[in-house]
Amino acid sequence: MKSTGSLARIAVVFAKEVQDNLRDRRTLLAALLTPLTGPLTLALVLFLLNRSVAGEGDKPLILPIVGKENAPQLVAFLDAQPGIEILSVNENPENAVRSGRYDAVIRIPVDFAKALRAAQPAPVEIIQNTSQQAAFGTVSRIRSLLNAYSRQIGSLRLLARGINPAIVQALAIENVDVASAQGKAGFILGLMPLYIVLAAFIGGFYVAIDTTTGERERGSLEPLVINPIQRWELLAGKLATTLVFTSVVVLETLTGLALTINFLPVDDLGLKLSLAPSTFVGLFLITLPIILLAGATLTLIASFTRSFKEAQSYLTPIFLIPTMPSLLVAFLPQQSTWWSALIPIYSQQLFMNQLLKGESLQFVSVLVASGVTLAVGIAVAFAAVRIFEGEEVVSGR
Repeated sequence: MKSTGSLARIAVVFAKEVQDNLRDRRTLLAALLTPLTGPLTLALVLFLLNRSVAGEGDKPLILPIVGKENAPQLVAFLDAQPGIEILSVNENPENAVRSGRYDAVIRIPVDFAKALRAAQPAPVEIIQNTSQQAAFGTVSRIRSLLNAYSRQIGSLRLLARGINPAIVQALAIENVDVASAQGKAGFILGLMPLYIVLAAFIGGFYVAIDTTTGERERGSLEPLVINPIQRWELLAGKLATTLVFTSVVVLETLTGLALTINFLPVDDLGLKLSLAPSTFVGLFLITLPIILLAGATLTLIASFTRSFKEAQSYLTPIFLIPTMPSLLVAFLPQQSTWWSALIPIYSQQLFMNQLLKGESLQFVSVLVASGVTLAVGIAVAFAAVRIFEGEEVVSGR
């Protein structure tokens, strides 16, 4: 009977807090719209990449050359390639590249033909500005063309001496790619765990402040605590509200990511991004322990702050907690190990990354990691209860 009464009182507090937060339209819109920046950012990245690749494929490669007369055969070879436009340059090539007039310039020295006739490596210079990242693609295409001409000349030299050019190729290397369709898009999918975990923290940010510090500033917290209800029951109802709003925001973020991944055209990127609904269900289940930890952490910090502004200043750096492991997982991918399962948030992000890449998960590791994160979240919740039981939570110290 006692437990039934506690649940009933917690439910009353929960209903009251949900109703109050639904009435606050500004806070509600901020909580619901802010996490959409993740899917929108991912959509923008995919759109720009798709547009960039499509533009590179359609745009002809302009080859500014200094000293065309020194290598007419090389120039003829380059001019015969599809999508190549040869351009004679009479000005100083270094200044032309430095000023950004050209991405790169080929300079053919006067001794090119002499070295070629003597079967020596003929010098060719590629003048580039390595500080201009946009020119990397152009320089890479130029190198590929010059390497192709070099291989052609080398084969002709061997044939002229009665040697099969294939004899110099000791290995026939073939790439066998065993990556799944999702794994090939790892550089894109690696951002998704960051957005999901950030949503878990952002989703409860405003609610956690409003149900604690906000109540105290409005003067409505003191009437609550003088009611026949224990402090832990009061905090449990408030924490439950935070967790519900956080869960809604995480589901909203997952829906936005699902729409972005499954419906944006990325064929020009050579990627096939299509994730099954079961993948997003798995992502949500993996995120559940983080939701508890995030909600408890936000409630704990908001409980001992004196004002709404102070609570915001304390809670804002909390977003660094999910950011650091997310960046580590995205840019330095690691495989889950026994010790990684003991690190809250980091372990869940590893599992998310594996799930997104279509890799199999070890159920025991997921269970252990979830248990550890839940245990830490419960411990933080108990710490919040201890703070809430003090009189300072009403007076604001």
